[in-house]
Amino acid sequence: MAVLKTIPIDLLRPGMYVARFDLSWFKHPFLSTRLGVLKDHKLPAYLRSLGVKHVEIDLDRGLDVDLGPLPEPPPEPEQPEEPEAPAAPFEFSAKDIPPPTDSARTLRFAKRFFSQSMDCTKRVMAGAQAGKPVALDEARLIIGRLIATVESNRSVVRLLSVLKAYDEYTYTHSLNVAAMGVLFGKHIGLSGNQLETLGLAGLLHDVGKCLLPAEIVNKPGKLTDDEFVVMKQHTVLGFDYIKDQPGVPGPVALGVLEHHERQDGTGYPRQIAGRKIAGVSRILSVLDVYDALTSDRVYRSRMSPHLALRTLCAKRGSAFPEAILDRFIACVGVYPPGSVVQLRNGYFAVVTGYDERSPLHPSMTIFLGPDARPVNPRRVETLRLRDQPTGSGYEIARHVEPSEVPPPDASFWR
Repeated sequence: MAVLKTIPIDLLRPGMYVARFDLSWFKHPFLSTRLGVLKDHKLPAYLRSLGVKHVEIDLDRGLDVDLGPLPEPPPEPEQPEEPEAPAAPFEFSAKDIPPPTDSARTLRFAKRFFSQSMDCTKRVMAGAQAGKPVALDEARLIIGRLIATVESNRSVVRLLSVLKAYDEYTYTHSLNVAAMGVLFGKHIGLSGNQLETLGLAGLLHDVGKCLLPAEIVNKPGKLTDDEFVVMKQHTVLGFDYIKDQPGVPGPVALGVLEHHERQDGTGYPRQIAGRKIAGVSRILSVLDVYDALTSDRVYRSRMSPHLALRTLCAKRGSAFPEAILDRFIACVGVYPPGSVVQLRNGYFAVVTGYDERSPLHPSMTIFLGPDARPVNPRRVETLRLRDQPTGSGYEIARHVEPSEVPPPDASFWR
């Protein structure tokens, strides 16, 4: 039997065997808290920077605490100061995408993917705001990565909606609509240029907001009627900005112009209806509203994905095309990622993904106990548990609205 000892992080030194450390798996990049034998002083310093206070060492596999003074780490060679380099590009290869069966690696990859894609999205929008031509190469880079990821592990793309940065709505919303566009496009059988076009239209659909007064776009409250008239101009401004730029597909420009049009002609800016609205635009009309409803804003709280779908369904056939809405609901599933649910054992969990072959058994992370108090996060694969004797306790009992139990905020996933 292993002899374990808990020690302060300051006593950790090379030669000790780290059996575990006291930090939520959401807050560190390692596959396991069992790090093995330490070879140098760099890892203790890194663990300390993450906020680790104590570690558990295995005395059978490594050194015990030395009662003498700890050896000082060798001094770092002085490096000449260099000007800050631009952000390194996201090194991305299909072989880096984890398999959907590995939920821990999938979440870690999704967090990195989200962070890097957000940086790219901000650069695209900043260029537009500065009056420069749209950074189409960078936009295509984001969409290409989304497509490659959907091909290998759709759970990564579904997790992007869970990792929303609520204080950066404009950027997050653009990225999420692009991700949902690629996911939905794949679901309905699009490929190649069609899939890229739908993703690009999603990413750029609100680019016109970069051309509006910042005090209206970023207003911390509901817009007045006059301000809303100005806000609605983002569709035409975005279209005028993008329509004649080299390499921008025509359907992308139409998506920018028409994503607020409605099936029954009640939308804007042209009040066109039915098939007069481009196919890309009709899809974006659903994706745009769904992501907006499930996002927190200063002037209103988000809806649960379940209630957001019900809200869309209330306008099925009027504002939103029946066929597109029905297939979108089939795409996001019975328990869309980001949904908070209560289990039969009383615990609360947030849905992080699901297997399309078994949509009633999603992957989720438990974050509150039956008394609605925080508990140590625990991943649960209900598909694996369904045939086990204790599995019934992890069956979903009900959807929970954010007004009753808010889902974890962005800091929970860091």
